[in-house]
Amino acid sequence: MQQSILDAIELRPLLWDGAMGTQLYDRGIFLNQGFEELCLRNPDIVRKVHVDYIDAGADVIETNTFGANRLRLRRAGSQAGVGELNEAAVRIAREAAGRRIYVAGAIGPSGRTPSVSSDSELVKIRGAFEEQAAALAGSGVDLIVLETFRLLSEIRLALEGVRAVSGVPVVAQMAFDDGGLTGDGAEPERVADLLAEWGADVVGCNCMEGPQASFDVASRMVGRGKPVSVQPNAGY
Repeated sequence: MQQSILDAIELRPLLWDGAMGTQLYDRGIFLNQGFEELCLRNPDIVRKVHVDYIDAGADVIETNTFGANRLRLRRAGSQAGVGELNEAAVRIAREAAGRRIYVAGAIGPSGRTPSVSSDSELVKIRGAFEEQAAALAGSGVDLIVLETFRLLSEIRLALEGVRAVSGVPVVAQMAFDDGGLTGDGAEPERVADLLAEWGADVVGCNCMEGPQASFDVASRMVGRGKPVSVQPNAGY
């Protein structure tokens, strides 16, 4: 039986896959299409991306669900159901991964700004995260990754939503600007402390302006009580 990812990272570093959207674009899927909906319309192309990342050495692959929450799907005019879409994405990833590769359920921002949202809108934002997390966890992911969040106020809602419906390990990653700050002005050390306090099992950063910026931020998050995840991009 595969060991928990939290046990695995005590033994050695684990290598994540890379971006899904970039790969789909390179394979002929235009940006005006809903990448997440390909899990229903063209599952083979999504599965092939997963397989190629595994063949390249990935220990962890992410589901094609970055924007598969109710609020973002609605804004994009999608007719797909949240449960249906997330369940299909997990199924595709699991088919590619088998039992030796970890499958992370990817959750991105809601597309809303909590600081200018009413109380009722905040309830809807958290509810959207709960709904997506429940679908991912119920479909059998090994962990959930919250990624590319720029506001602490929003990732807190996401963490609360995930924890309300699931006990799977949670990786929480923020995106920082070129000055090493989040969108609400927090430094990496403070981010690491807050994410841990709010229930993250692993803290970290992703996206940003290239590998060096990611390395600098992640280095400042090390040694604050939680393992650190860093997912650099190639820069802008």
